[in-house]
Amino acid sequence: LASTWMGFIVLFLLELGGLLTPQQHFVAETVLDIAGKVVQGAMQYSVGLEMVSAKRQLRDAVDTVSAHQNKTMSFLLFVSHEMRIPINSLQLAVAEIANL
Repeated sequence: LASTWMGFIVLFLLELGGLLTPQQHFVAETVLDIAGKVVQGAMQYSVGLEMVSAKRQLRDAVDTVSAHQNKTMSFLLFVSHEMRIPINSLQLAVAEIANL
């Protein structure tokens, strides 16, 4: 956008110096206006790409955390099962000893 403003300033100075006809001024102003819109569109596109990239990174992070949570849960379920069987056996043994 700064280059567009610079273009308008140059256009104004040329007009002040009498170097442009009204038709040339109109054409130059139209070209500068279109260039400004193109630059603005490119900036919006760039921001849109950054948002898409940020969303993709967030989705990847969520997927990573979800996978980690699934692995953690399966590990805890496995360990819980493996610990419960010997502990139950010990409880039964202690109960038998207590009954003697």
